[in-house]
Amino acid sequence: MIRMGDVGTVARRALMCSAAAWSFACGNAPPPSPSPPASAPAAPPALVAADLAEPTEPSHVVGILRIRNPNVTLETVYRWTGIRLSGSDLAAQFLDSGLAGALSFDSPIDAVAALDPRATTEPPLMAVSVGVRSVDAARRAFQAMGPITEVRPGEFRVTVRQSKKKSEKPACLLLSARGTAPGRVICGRRDHDVDAMRGYMARTLPERDLGPADVHLELHAPPVVDIYAPLINQGLNVGAALARRKLELGEPTFDRALGATATGLSEELRALLADLDTLTVDVAVAPERANASVVFRLKGQQSWTAGTLSAQAARADAAPTMFWSLPATATAASYTYPPEHQRFDAIRHTLGELLDGFLGHEGLAPADRAPLVAIFDDKYANDSPWVTASGRFERDAAKPAAKTSTSAPADPLQAAVDGFGWYMAGVATPNQTPDLVKTLATAVSRPKLQSLLRSKLAELLTASDAPSDEAGFLPSGITFKPAAAPKELPRGSLAFELMVTRDAPHGAGATKKPPAKPAAPVKLHVIVVPESARTWVILGSDKAHVVKTVLAATEGAPLAAKVASRSDLAALKDGKYAGAGFSTLQSHFESWFGSAARMPLDPDKLRMMAEARTSLESTPNRGKTPILFTNNVNLENGITWRVAFDVPKGVIEDAIVLAASSRLMLPTP
Repeated sequence: MIRMGDVGTVARRALMCSAAAWSFACGNAPPPSPSPPASAPAAPPALVAADLAEPTEPSHVVGILRIRNPNVTLETVYRWTGIRLSGSDLAAQFLDSGLAGALSFDSPIDAVAALDPRATTEPPLMAVSVGVRSVDAARRAFQAMGPITEVRPGEFRVTVRQSKKKSEKPACLLLSARGTAPGRVICGRRDHDVDAMRGYMARTLPERDLGPADVHLELHAPPVVDIYAPLINQGLNVGAALARRKLELGEPTFDRALGATATGLSEELRALLADLDTLTVDVAVAPERANASVVFRLKGQQSWTAGTLSAQAARADAAPTMFWSLPATATAASYTYPPEHQRFDAIRHTLGELLDGFLGHEGLAPADRAPLVAIFDDKYANDSPWVTASGRFERDAAKPAAKTSTSAPADPLQAAVDGFGWYMAGVATPNQTPDLVKTLATAVSRPKLQSLLRSKLAELLTASDAPSDEAGFLPSGITFKPAAAPKELPRGSLAFELMVTRDAPHGAGATKKPPAKPAAPVKLHVIVVPESARTWVILGSDKAHVVKTVLAATEGAPLAAKVASRSDLAALKDGKYAGAGFSTLQSHFESWFGSAARMPLDPDKLRMMAEARTSLESTPNRGKTPILFTNNVNLENGITWRVAFDVPKGVIEDAIVLAASSRLMLPTP
């Protein structure tokens, strides 16, 4: 583990490497080798404007990246980390110091990628543009590094890095420019790229307003579809045909549903590509917080996705009451107003047919298949808003941090399940959630289905390449049965027990080890609590804590036990959204929502996770500061789906300390 005293050094190196990557794209990594020269001079690309004095935007731009003012951004980073750097300091790590001093990092850095419709088999045209403080001063700095060539009046072909290998020398031009910098250095992989976009990047793009964000990225789909539509359509058709051929079972119900699924997905992707316009990512940083947004814009409504987003736009509202009833101990929570359920009817019916056909192919009789297929019935569909939350058990917080990282747990699966804490969902009335859970328990408990489940798990176990001493951690059976509901719960509550059994691992080949005892089953408790306005479903491995947590969300619980009592979530009370919520760094390590749920179940990885949790407890805010997010759909001028994130300084402080002190961030030897 990195010592806390090394935080400054590690953070400085990480910051310099990452910041240098965007401060000047012609940095340390050599660009790809240029394409072999053609036998005859190439025709001028279609993207070059006829009059370079007033160039227009190329018609097939697919991406633009702008860093609005690198020095201002680095000043904000200094306030976060205490590490003072400037754009010139970073550039000097990779370039001649004289040249680094001539570059202007108070002006935007732009990068552009574009397609050349006359050379569709060639790599895209790509170039990066950095401002200079003075064209004459920059020319003198380049002359000190090597010869320069005036290719056009006032335009000089220059070299930004000394190297004997031509492939390691990016093609660069120095020329006068408009905007906040009097000139610009434009670099690309090939002279062809730079010549094609020099006018646009020096005279048009610097004066284009891309918004107030410190970092702005926009990707354009129409040029890709315009040029590659035939290839895309061919790929979708071939993919659908191959999917049917590879996955068909020879069972009519399954194969028919599979064909409908493959065709439907192909048609949906085709329609969605036609609808797509732009994807925009914006990041703004300030001393007290960072804000980010991701915006998808659809120009058409041919696809199911576009229609679904359009339907959800009308459902946006303030956070439902049950969101504020969630337990105050939640480390992550969200709410969603879904589109009308009829939009998902065809999907549910097809999934039901796929399941019914698969079970029939495996030999299950209709009486054994019906209870499980019934979970896709129309009666369980509703338009009610729903909420989710997750958190850790309080007993985890009470454990001394030192004990969590001293040794690997004896049973990684049980330790992982315990560490994930609890997960909770709520559905507003009317809903059939209690009946749905009972139906699922009845279906899973049928002997024939249990036999099939054990058989499939055995096949997976046999095919697994896990060592025999780890095979005992893999499941050999799963049961889901009703249990007695705790007396503390409201009347009508239901309880279930989800149990994962594991057989003892068997030695292979010449191994003479005696058979090991089977690992103890892993248990999860599932509780359903119906109320007048909502139904709660919660699961976790500690029954007492699961009961305590769900009781905190019930109608009679005190306000202090609910999310509504938290002042750090007050911003979510303003505005109407299709969905919103919060997460925390803590939730990414200690909840069902987090990345911990995707970690391999081996002792070393779990030890690393324990170390990360210990490090998180030592951060200034212990990973508890909420990251707020919202999503909404706007129907003005097409369909715009926007997801926004608000990251307070407390999150950034914790992330910096965690990255510098946790072995989780380092590669495993």
